Amino acid sequence: MLALMAGGIALTAMLVGVGVSEERIAAWIANVPMEIEHVPHEGCRTPSIDALIAAGPCAVPQLKQQLNSQNGAMVHGVIYILGRIGPPARDAVPELKKLAKATAANPYGNAGYAFDALTLIAPRDQELLDVAEQLARENIYSAVEYIREQGPAAQPVVQRLVTTMAEPRVELLQAYVDNGGDFNEIEGHLMRGVCGDDSGLKQWALGALDADSKAMLALVDKWRSNLADVKEPWRLFVLDKLWLLWPATQPDIQYWLASGTFDERKEVVGCCNRLQEKALPLLDDLKAATEDCGSLAPDVTHVLLNLGDPGTKALAELAVMDLLNTSVYAMKALRTQAAEIGPEVVELMWDLLVTTQKSARLEAYYFFTDNTDYSAEIEQLLPRFEELLDNEDECFVQLVHVIIVKRRYGPAGELDGSSMQAMYKQAASEDPNPRVRELAGEWVAEYGR
Repeated sequence: MLALMAGGIALTAMLVGVGVSEERIAAWIANVPMEIEHVPHEGCRTPSIDALIAAGPCAVPQLKQQLNSQNGAMVHGVIYILGRIGPPARDAVPELKKLAKATAANPYGNAGYAFDALTLIAPRDQELLDVAEQLARENIYSAVEYIREQGPAAQPVVQRLVTTMAEPRVELLQAYVDNGGDFNEIEGHLMRGVCGDDSGLKQWALGALDADSKAMLALVDKWRSNLADVKEPWRLFVLDKLWLLWPATQPDIQYWLASGTFDERKEVVGCCNRLQEKALPLLDDLKAATEDCGSLAPDVTHVLLNLGDPGTKALAELAVMDLLNTSVYAMKALRTQAAEIGPEVVELMWDLLVTTQKSARLEAYYFFTDNTDYSAEIEQLLPRFEELLDNEDECFVQLVHVIIVKRRYGPAGELDGSSMQAMYKQAASEDPNPRVRELAGEWVAEYGR
C-alpha cells in the first residue's frame, strides 16, 4: 500500500494540504500497537504515527480516549504522538498527569513517557516540578534531568533529593570500597535498597544528581589519580564520573581514551557524552580512539552529535572511512556535510541506501530527493534507481519511486499537498518508464483530487 512509504513522508505532506477524516484517524490509531511491535528503538516512528502527528489537533480527541486503553503498546504510542503534537495537544494534559502520577499502579511503565510528553505539551505547567520530584524517587531519569534544568526555582527539590538519596548512596559506595568489598556485591546491595527504607539507594537515575553531591565529587577526586591500581569494576565506575571534575580531568580522559581497554574507553566515552558541548577539546582524541577501535563508533557518535558543526564534520569523516557502518547518524552526517565531502558522497549514499536497514534509509532518501549540490550526478543514477522498482520490499519500492518522481517532476525544496498532486499526475502521464507510470497512477487513484 502506498501509504506505507518509509517514514510516512509522502503521506505526511499530503495530510497538510488535504485534511483528515475521523474515520482515517481511527484507522491510523488502530494500527499503532501492531506497528510499534516492529520498531526496534524508542523513536516509535511508523507510518501511522507519523500520519497522526501530522494530523495534529484534529487527532487529539480520539487519541485522548486511548490513554485509558488496556493495551500497553497503544498507550505508549499515543503518549509519544501527543508529545510530538506539542502544545496543540493541551486538552490531553489532565489525562497525561494522571498517568505520570500513577507510577505504582501503572502496569505498563508509561509514567516516565507521560511526563516527557507533558514537558513538550505544557512545559510551564506549575505542577510539573512536583510530578518530577515524585518520579525522580521512582527511578525516572528524565524527571531528574528536568528538575536540574529548572535552575534556581528547583534548588530546594535538588537539595532534598541529594540529601535523602544521592549522598547516602555515595557514602555506602565509599564504605564498601574502603573495606575491600566486591563491587558487584555493592551494586547488588544498592539495587535492593540496603537501608531498608524509602531512601531509594536502588535508584540509579539519581546519578544525574552527582554533580550536586559534594560527597561524589570528593570520591572521584580521591580515586582518579590511582585508578590503574584498583579493581576494574570500581575503575570503570570512577572513569564514568570524570566529567564531574572537568576541566581538571581532561588529561585523565585523554589518557584513558588513548590507552585504555575497550571497556575503559567505553566508560570514558560515556563520560564525554555527559560533557555535551564542553567535550569539543576532546574531538581529535575521540576520532583517534574510534579509528583504533571501531567498536566504539556507536558511543562516539552520540558524543559527536553534541559538538555542533565540528562534530558533524568528524562524523562524516568517520563515515567516509566506513567506521560508522550504516547508522542513521552516519547517513545524516554524510548528507549534511555533502558539499564538503565532494561528489564521491553520491556513491556512498547509494551504497548505504541499497544495503542498510530500513530504519536508517530516510537520510539517504532526503539526500537523493533534496540535494542540489550534486544534481547532475544524481540524475545519472536514475536508471539504476529504476532497476530497484521490482524489489520485493514494497516500502523500499515506494521510497525509490518517490526519489525518481521528485527528481524528474518535483519542485525544489519541500513538497506540499498541491505540488505533490501535480508531481504524481505528471509522472503518471509522461514518465518513459512503465513501472514509474504505474506506481504514480496508483497514487493518483488513491489520493488524487
